[in-house]
Amino acid sequence: MKIVTNQNKHKKKVIGLMVLLFVMPLSNLIAQTINSNMINQWPDKRYTVHNDGTATDVRTGLMWKVCSEGQTWSESSGTTTCSDSAGTYTWKAALEIVNNHTFAEHNDWRVPNRSELNSLVALNRYVPSINLNIFPATPSRSYWSSSPFASNSKNTWIIYFNFSGDGASDRSTDRAVRLVRTSQ
Repeated sequence: MKIVTNQNKHKKKVIGLMVLLFVMPLSNLIAQTINSNMINQWPDKRYTVHNDGTATDVRTGLMWKVCSEGQTWSESSGTTTCSDSAGTYTWKAALEIVNNHTFAEHNDWRVPNRSELNSLVALNRYVPSINLNIFPATPSRSYWSSSPFASNSKNTWIIYFNFSGDGASDRSTDRAVRLVRTSQ
């Protein structure tokens, strides 16, 4: 006969919690934090939200897909959602996404350059560092830009949407992608 003690039950709970923490992405456990001591330069009114899964930044004039590549956009009762998980791609695959890509009746989508993608980084918030009202379900991870890294031809600039910032990454690494077009 096996006797189960409270200590054994406690050990099983701790082990189960540890397994859950290792399996579940950390970004799912942490809610976005907004620093109210900083001026919000990324308020909702900065963007014109269209009912087709796109939003235009009125400061830059750029039109963005509100969902990351791999996610599915939908709208219900005026609420925009991005379902499914954002995909990750090598740099070459990211650049190839736009071939024959039509979304919201536009076929001139592209991977944004470093400066364009950086314009979405909301410095007053993190995990993720983007306006989630406009870009829902954005994962806290790094995104490809189209800008090569000058000092190493095997690297490209990436933008971090976890705590903001940028850096270089080897082009064979998988990263998230958000597409942009020049609004007309």
